[in-house]
Amino acid sequence: MKQQVKEGGEKLREKINAAMDELVSIVQQRRDVMLEKSRDIEKGKTEKLENEETKRKDELKTCKAVVSYADEVAKETDQACFLQAVKATNDRVTKTTPTEDVLQVPCDPIFPAPTFSGVAQVLKELNFSPTTAAGKIKFQGHKVEGDNIVLHWEDSETHIDQDVRYELQWQREGDGNQWVTISDIYQLSHSLKPPEGSYVMVFRVRCFFMVFSYKVISPWSECLRLKIVGIQMTTDSCNISASSGGASKLLDGRDDTYWYDDDKEKPQDWIRLEIKEGMSPMRSLGMKLVPSPIDIWRFRYRPPCVSVYGGSSFESLTRLSKIDIDDEDDDVALLPNLNKVYRCFEIRLGRAKDKRARRGYLEYQSYIVCQLKARARGITVTEVSQPTLVLDSLFDIFG
Repeated sequence: MKQQVKEGGEKLREKINAAMDELVSIVQQRRDVMLEKSRDIEKGKTEKLENEETKRKDELKTCKAVVSYADEVAKETDQACFLQAVKATNDRVTKTTPTEDVLQVPCDPIFPAPTFSGVAQVLKELNFSPTTAAGKIKFQGHKVEGDNIVLHWEDSETHIDQDVRYELQWQREGDGNQWVTISDIYQLSHSLKPPEGSYVMVFRVRCFFMVFSYKVISPWSECLRLKIVGIQMTTDSCNISASSGGASKLLDGRDDTYWYDDDKEKPQDWIRLEIKEGMSPMRSLGMKLVPSPIDIWRFRYRPPCVSVYGGSSFESLTRLSKIDIDDEDDDVALLPNLNKVYRCFEIRLGRAKDKRARRGYLEYQSYIVCQLKARARGITVTEVSQPTLVLDSLFDIFG
């Protein structure tokens, strides 16, 4: 038995050494590749600078020749010859003047900063210690309750007489290693309210408990990726009208359509929204002003100010907000976070006087509104597959 234990220990050490040698070899290979890439980047920047330097030296040489010619012209005593020479000098100056008024540097001295924090964390967690539990936690599903997501998971490990707690982490996909941690969860589920917007949320969970004086921590579960989408209101969920036609375009979700009003005699115009029976109430309201492509849009087509009114009917409206529109505004938040429930909304758009109007006539400028961005309360949640394997992700970080 002692011999078997000894042989088993030796085999284990051989496997550990072989695995570590392989990891070292991979890291060295990736180091060489990245060093070569850095040389290529440096070479490319240097070539651009040298080409620009050569170009500027040639321009300087030509300019010196023109100056020398001008000096000779200044010595001319015959008036007719002098005028002809001046014209020739002017032509030469025009042709030799650099096209750029300001020297444009063809590149910058900035190089990409390699970040290996994710890989470093994985390497730090490599261990051969009895304080790591088996990874047997898996997400089992999710459901939506109002604005909240309820996550469920299972733990196939049996914990007898142990104070087991779970730790849940989440992040918006693409946030790197910036995780939000929720600790001390004593059950196999958790409810949380995601941030506003549409994006992909990534979740992972693990457990920990104490065995004598050791804190046993399980590996993280496989990540769960959920696509979160706020509910966009359309003509299916609300009626829309305006003081002039074409208002339905404001809720078609397209950036290439718009509502246009050119009645130059009205100092104010309005757009009305009425939530249909049985539909979710409005959570937020915004307005996009500039269509894409721009088409006939001009900067003067922005309304100078917008007021939003809400109420149970159009006969009992209360002003909820008033926003002044700046010259650079495009996406304007009218009601960013609406807590109270209203059935009817009226958007009143002020109009600026048209300075180009004929004398004696009072006219107002036309304006364009591209889209209304109305979101209802509640969210839709869809599970999406993992983008790549974990091993591929590690190599991506190195490469």
